[in-house]
Amino acid sequence: MDKQRSTVRSRELGNELREVRLAAGVRGKDMAQLLNWSPAKLVAVEKGTRGARPEDIATMLAACGFKLPEVRELLRRVRNQDNGFLVRPNNSGLSDNLRALIIHENLATKLCEYRPMIVPGLLQTEDYARAIIRSADGEASTTIEQCVRTRLARQNVLIGPNAPRSTFYIHEATLQGQVGSAQIMHEQLLQLVLRSNIRSVTIRIVPFSAGGATELSSSFLLMDFDRINPVVHVDISTVSVFLERPQEIEQYRSRQHLLARLALSAEESREVLTDWADRYDRAREGQRDVQHGGADVAQEQLQRRRPDQLR
Repeated sequence: MDKQRSTVRSRELGNELREVRLAAGVRGKDMAQLLNWSPAKLVAVEKGTRGARPEDIATMLAACGFKLPEVRELLRRVRNQDNGFLVRPNNSGLSDNLRALIIHENLATKLCEYRPMIVPGLLQTEDYARAIIRSADGEASTTIEQCVRTRLARQNVLIGPNAPRSTFYIHEATLQGQVGSAQIMHEQLLQLVLRSNIRSVTIRIVPFSAGGATELSSSFLLMDFDRINPVVHVDISTVSVFLERPQEIEQYRSRQHLLARLALSAEESREVLTDWADRYDRAREGQRDVQHGGADVAQEQLQRRRPDQLR
């Protein structure tokens, strides 16, 4: 029996098999005939909604020109059982080029991301991304530029008629923590203001007054879909973990609800971002130290909220 539940692992594998076939120039009709499959079954396998016997996958890979060591490596991954999570190493600590992450961002109907210290990658400007990647990577400039291009390409998911409804929670510490120059921060904050005007994008600031709950100490990306179960992506040092067990999804759903209670509204957040953009604008001209007086705007916004919003 080769039918299976669609999982992060099966969707990643199916996508890889499809890309291998397309790169080899093998038509789907011809591959299905070679395997004695219906075209519908091939589509299901390449979408990750149906499994395939290891010998069939070996035949697919051989037809696409794969050598024996490559076939053995992929078959090893096929035989790994789904256990509710998937771990993948990040390239130099960066998750932008992970196949599973890109697949699921593009499948998602809703995205919810929280970052306590840096602007989410999907919202970063080119210069801000370059500064972040350089500090994380430390490799040759060509490698850094490659990573920057990949990160910017990921941002296309926020554009177009099928863009997911995306909510980004950014801690106020991110606004005070200068990355690169004041000029880079000024442009980054202006971009956040502009992106917050996109209908499908909501940006909300979590103020310092929200406190130091442990739920606010680490980042996560929660993705919802039409026909498949939710997935959470978490960066842990040099690895990425994809979670899909219901009990773990519920934990991150609770964190999502907590952030919604603690964060400033979208309108209040836009005012805070605009104020910080002005502060960095003045700082780059040497007129004012951006670190002085920055938190007061978020505090003023918070104080204007109704008491029941702070519970």
